[in-house]
Amino acid sequence: MYKGVIFDLDGTLVDSIEDLALAMNEVLQQHNFPTHPIEAYKTFIGNGMNKLAERALPKEYQNIATLDHYASALKEAYKVYCNTHTKAYDGIGTLLTTLQVMGIHMGVLSNKMHNFTQKVVLTAFPDIKFTAVHGMYDEATKKPNPTRALEMAKEMKLPVEQVLFVGDSDVDIQTARNAGMRAVSVTWGFQPKEKLVANHPDFMIDVPEALLGIIKE
Repeated sequence: MYKGVIFDLDGTLVDSIEDLALAMNEVLQQHNFPTHPIEAYKTFIGNGMNKLAERALPKEYQNIATLDHYASALKEAYKVYCNTHTKAYDGIGTLLTTLQVMGIHMGVLSNKMHNFTQKVVLTAFPDIKFTAVHGMYDEATKKPNPTRALEMAKEMKLPVEQVLFVGDSDVDIQTARNAGMRAVSVTWGFQPKEKLVANHPDFMIDVPEALLGIIKE
């Protein structure tokens, strides 16, 4: 039934939390703001780098007048750190290779900026042939807007009913729902399992290879 899979990136395919934290904490230190522990960043990410910067800043600086400056500084810092500690989760490389051998179309859709998304994917998965890899181009079309997911299904030449959307967040569940795709939530990512359950994904998996069972069914 399922012939295509669109994956979220951060928290789904790769563990990137330390690099995101390093970049944002560097910006905070440069401006004499309090920094945050790595675990805190799991609650900051998921809606793009502008929103990450906003959530990490002191409340009095979380406004339109100042946000662009700090978000731009974060993006500059992340250029240095984006592949420092970021790595694929255990079992992801084997899963992607297996799907490729099975002839399953694969894509990546992230709210990370497009240039960073492509850089991370190419570094982490140089031997995987994705149909498309899209990061965020602009705020208007970031997830849960389904525009890019629908475009990706067209590139795969598949109806949305035959495409699974795999992610680690409520944003990914909503993106799948908005695109008319089935949502698969992974529990090894950045959001707690309870939050995923509350958003009612179609499937939930605890290990990467479990996705094969959904596809084979």
